[in-house]
Order: sequence, then C-alpha cells, then structure tokens
Amino acid sequence: MSYHHLNTFKRTRIEVLSKTGSSTRQIAGQLNRHQQAITCELKPIHTTFYQIGWQRN
Repeated sequence: MSYHHLNTFKRTRIEVLSKTGSSTRQIAGQLNRHQQAITCELKPIHTTFYQIGWQRN
C-alpha cells in the first residue's frame, strides 16, 4: 500500500466543502480519497500543545 500526500488544491477543497456542510463521506467521494484521510485532515494538529500550554519555572 502506498501513501500519497494531499496537495494544496485538495486541502483547500476539503476546507471549503467542510465549511459548506458536506460530510466527510461526501468529501471523500468527491476527491476519491478514503474517509479517514479527510477526517485526519480536518482535525486540529496541535490541540494538545495549546490546551496544556508550556510553563517556564
């Protein structure tokens, strides 16, 4: 199995379709990608870092 990164065009398309109310399944079908790839792309990347915060002593 090989993995192909999403290009900028597809990432932008995912964002637009998501904001207009399309489900991850619908987006995946339109872009010919697996639903999980779309779900991962829509998840915030650094949520843990920002939620915990870093403190200096």
